Amino acid sequence: YRTFYNLNNMVLCVSGNFDIDAVLRVADRVIKPDEKPVEIERRHVDEPENICKPLVEQKFAVAAPLFQFGFKGCGGNPRENLKNQILDEILAEIIAGDASPLYRRMYDAGIINSTFGSEIMAGRDYMCAIFSGESREPERVADEIKAEVARMRREGVDKKMFELCRRATYGRYIGMYTRTASVAGLMSAVYFAGMDDMYALLDIVANATLDQMNERLQIAFNPEKSALSIVRPLDE
Repeated sequence: YRTFYNLNNMVLCVSGNFDIDAVLRVADRVIKPDEKPVEIERRHVDEPENICKPLVEQKFAVAAPLFQFGFKGCGGNPRENLKNQILDEILAEIIAGDASPLYRRMYDAGIINSTFGSEIMAGRDYMCAIFSGESREPERVADEIKAEVARMRREGVDKKMFELCRRATYGRYIGMYTRTASVAGLMSAVYFAGMDDMYALLDIVANATLDQMNERLQIAFNPEKSALSIVRPLDE
């Protein structure tokens, strides 16, 4: 608590229609400095390249099996991780987004539903890409994603699909700048990544290239570094 909730390890981001001086007065009154200054020491963890377990299964009180299928990426410095996170978001849409052929095949086969989606997680020294949702056949979903990724790694990313998903991602980020809560989140993400311009995130999407997609596909989406987690109903 004293490490993470410490003024030396925090940034206050405020967005919306407000008076700056009023915010500063409230911050000065509410946020109290610690009696003793704490020097924050960050330890770097040498994360192994390989995954821990390819399959983890648990049982809980759920109506249908839930799954998360992830690819283990490689962490770099915070600035690189934020950029790669955005590039991988485009790539995840190309692989299995709503407009992808793989999504349509799995949806038509009844092995995924509207809960299916993807997320890219990145921290100071880690990255991963996760596909998740409900499915009666989670192993089959994972196999389908791995097969599609393997095909794309051999044949390359489709140019038309890349442009479609790049534009869709650009529109999604534009939408984030219209919501005050999202703006505050973007401000904090940029700050901790060591970047000065919050709008630089738009430039990353706008300037993304097909070569970058194929490079990230090789680095961040390796089927041999993937793992499946399944939560099954108690009575299954």
